[in-house]
Amino acid sequence: MSDTLPQGWITATIDALNEYKSRLIDPQKYAEETFELYSVPIFPTGQPEIVQGQVVGSSKQLVELNDILVCKINPRINRVWRVSSGNPKLRKIASSEGDVSIVVETWRSWLWLRITIWFSDMISGCLSIASGGANI
Repeated sequence: MSDTLPQGWITATIDALNEYKSRLIDPQKYAEETFELYSVPIFPTGQPEIVQGQVVGSSKQLVELNDILVCKINPRINRVWRVSSGNPKLRKIASSEGDVSIVVETWRSWLWLRITIWFSDMISGCLSIASGGANI
């Protein structure tokens, strides 16, 4: 990557843009409440799971509309979610397996897109190397 940026541009880490402060909840304390659960097992469906608090087995992170969730488990698999509108009446919770990035509003769409593309590029490169399609 070049160190030269266009005039007026800056570099920053995701951490510098992140405004998230962890907020944990034990859904079992709200046994009758219905939640939208963003978790690794349900990720392939593209939709959060709708669950009662009584069936959730551990504490979760409270997340909000447009939060960006990046899975820490098995990073070779692209699992980046942006919390969608879903049901506005339900509280949204996420597995602790995910990093939550709540960035300055201006950067949310860009960051979600960039992370998704980066994961795809990284996986393509790894598959190419594994199949002998790249020289190291």
